[in-house]
Amino acid sequence: MKRLVRMTAICALIFGGGFCSLARGAMSPSVHFSSPLAAVTRATTEGRLNDVIQAALTRQLFHESGTFAPRFNAAGEIQVDLVYSANNRPPNLDSLKALGATGLSVAPLMHTVEVWLPAANLGRLAELGWVQDAHVPQYALSNYATPPGGETRGSPVDSAGASLMGASAFTAATGANGSGITVGIINAGDAGLSQSEGLGDLPPSVWQDPNYPGNSDGEGTAMMEIVHSLAPGANLAFCGPQTTVEFLNCLTDLSQHGAQVIVDDLAFPATAYFTEDSDVVAVQQWQAQNSSVRLVTAAGNFAQSFWSGLYTSSAINPITVNGVTYNQAQNFGTSTNVNFYDTITVQVNDTIEYILEWADSWVPTAQITGNTPDDPNDYDIVLYDANGNILACNQGATSDATGCTQPGAAASATPGVEPAIGNTWTNTTGAVVTVNLAIFLRAGAPSNDLKLFVASTQSCPVTLSPVTPSDSIVSHAVLPYPAEISVGAVNAPAALQGNYGVELFSSEGPVSLPLLTSTPIQKPDFAGVDGVSISGSGGFPPAACGFPAPNPPVYYGTSAAAPHVAALIALLESSGYSSSQVYGVLQQYAKPISDPNVANGSGDPNGLSGYGLAYIGNTPSGQPAQNSGGGSSGGGKSGGGGGLGWLSLAVLGLLAERRSRR
Repeated sequence: MKRLVRMTAICALIFGGGFCSLARGAMSPSVHFSSPLAAVTRATTEGRLNDVIQAALTRQLFHESGTFAPRFNAAGEIQVDLVYSANNRPPNLDSLKALGATGLSVAPLMHTVEVWLPAANLGRLAELGWVQDAHVPQYALSNYATPPGGETRGSPVDSAGASLMGASAFTAATGANGSGITVGIINAGDAGLSQSEGLGDLPPSVWQDPNYPGNSDGEGTAMMEIVHSLAPGANLAFCGPQTTVEFLNCLTDLSQHGAQVIVDDLAFPATAYFTEDSDVVAVQQWQAQNSSVRLVTAAGNFAQSFWSGLYTSSAINPITVNGVTYNQAQNFGTSTNVNFYDTITVQVNDTIEYILEWADSWVPTAQITGNTPDDPNDYDIVLYDANGNILACNQGATSDATGCTQPGAAASATPGVEPAIGNTWTNTTGAVVTVNLAIFLRAGAPSNDLKLFVASTQSCPVTLSPVTPSDSIVSHAVLPYPAEISVGAVNAPAALQGNYGVELFSSEGPVSLPLLTSTPIQKPDFAGVDGVSISGSGGFPPAACGFPAPNPPVYYGTSAAAPHVAALIALLESSGYSSSQVYGVLQQYAKPISDPNVANGSGDPNGLSGYGLAYIGNTPSGQPAQNSGGGSSGGGKSGGGGGLGWLSLAVLGLLAERRSRR
């Protein structure tokens, strides 16, 4: 009841008393509407649209929206992606404007137009004639990892990264400092930019993309500070996308501004896990068309919040949830030690997002039409608390993040076109809790090859038990070089003590995409350091989930590692190496990091660090030279060191995760 009052008050504050007069719309079968958008059109015809918008705005205000959820703005508009035929040119947008559309963005490589549309007009998209699919945009997660604080800041900003990865030694030996190279940074926001410039941690000449200025997050500023600390002569440019369409347009905008290196830390988890979806293919196509631009991305912070495996069907006593009776459930244990739950640790006030996919045929987004059939096979998810109370559920294409009381769930025995379901849940208990996720066989004969992704919407620690860290790299970070250079994280304070260990949360490879190729994809490519000093401009890193903001400010996650590698590339190119040569230089002289105790930790490259910690300390300009040797002392996965007492929480099941990464 309190939540309903809160939603109503927020809506009244935003919209005023006259907002309840939105027109009704109808959905046409000639356009495929994704399940969340179909629910909005039904709400419109049933007169419930205002309630849907109120609830969504409340979730957005408190950062509780997942990547599958529609997003609305204060004008009652909904953001949608509209796919047009791959055989057609981008459509005339005047027809959209006639429906009241605003904020139009076109991504030709995805055959997609992204708009904000009056929600009441959603069903009228069929009138346009050229829309074949309408779906919720894919929203970004960042790959920043929240520390509980207590770290010791170095001085100046990121001096540890400059020494550990050989940037300062390379500049001293060659004179190259990144001059003549522009590095583009893609992140959700660059708050505090002017503050950082005033402190001297960034130059006063950063270019900000006017098309995508970003949100109020300050992580992009921290990423730029890392690049500038290692390559102070490089020009910097920033773009702040929130969706895959905006991400692709950011690549183009930054390239047209002269960027030769572009680094991002975003993951878009609502994508295919067993093949490449249209958004990932579009990034690959973009890089092929702009082959001199090196793309660098964070591998992700999902190693401890990812599970993959085979569906092991176990008969259960019939369970009825919201009118649906289940007789079979996933056994996460063994035949002699049956376990029907994957347990998730959730921090105070955090919202987790979980996505389950199975290896049924995946229809690329750009190929979905109104005639595309739904997947006849279905798994359902139910989330329980420790006492067996239902917290959230996915039943077919229907989801409920506040219990499991949605009407009509029994009639929905398909996930929709794609073999994927997802939902969110918010921990409002006031304490760290563990919740139990169960997977039930609902209908048909789906593939028994499963992948389960869980992330925090606030970059807080999330852990699964059981967990399978290998194959936890998703989104465009799965693309092999030359499309992307994916970067894992090595703990800098520990490395300064001689322990070159990969962060426990750092997403691992190799990547398995069995619907695309039978050959695993080697990822990550390299590792960079995290746990480095930044200025704290823009209030980053923030306090979150009961953890205080680190004071002095220190930056963790593969989000921090990736800009280090981008800066090294800028230094190499400024010294005379071509864009096609820099990967080979990094590959040949990286400091190997391995761990023979895990299956994917042996060899060079391996699934923990790729070719190892990127290092250019003894490489002169214009020709390769041997560096000072490997950094495998301590090796493998690191539980922390130096000032990283917080990472020891991982051993207790409170390991830092993520974002997001995207």
